[in-house]
Amino acid sequence: MEVRNMARLLFKIWYILYKKYLYIWFNLNHKKYMKRYNNFLKKIGVKIIGEPRYISLNVILDSTDKFSLIELHDNCVVTGKTHILTHDYSIWHAAVGIGKIKKSDKEFKRKGKVVVGENAFVGAGCILLPNVRIGKNAIVGAGSVVTKNVPENTIVAGNPARSISKIDRYVRKYFEGKNDQFIF
Repeated sequence: MEVRNMARLLFKIWYILYKKYLYIWFNLNHKKYMKRYNNFLKKIGVKIIGEPRYISLNVILDSTDKFSLIELHDNCVVTGKTHILTHDYSIWHAAVGIGKIKKSDKEFKRKGKVVVGENAFVGAGCILLPNVRIGKNAIVGAGSVVTKNVPENTIVAGNPARSISKIDRYVRKYFEGKNDQFIF
């Protein structure tokens, strides 16, 4: 047991120091930062397919199953203060609440994969819950809570996130000169 605790402690120290190292690259050179960050994410267990365009250093990644339930695809962007959650203990609390189990019973959780698809964009401060797939070319508006899959080429926003537009409409409105306002 002591060896396992020591290994966890060393991992946490390495994790913190490596994030500081990445912060320096973040401020020096974006491409070099992303190359190093992608390698770091692979090392800790995140599945990287292609080359994500930008993953903010302050994205919070759930470490359930050693980060292996998180998958990031080519050219995707996940911006600042987003939480990617792959577990949920609320089911245990709900079961205690209705008297199905006792507080003394062993805790259990739901867990599931979170996938950010190719060329998808996740705005600042989002929460991606377990068992969610953000489709190819999808956009998740800032502050959204994603509880269900987001189809390809769709824009979602809100809590819970709901479809508000398709990306072709969004791009068309932008190029029609309505680029100084929200054009969904």
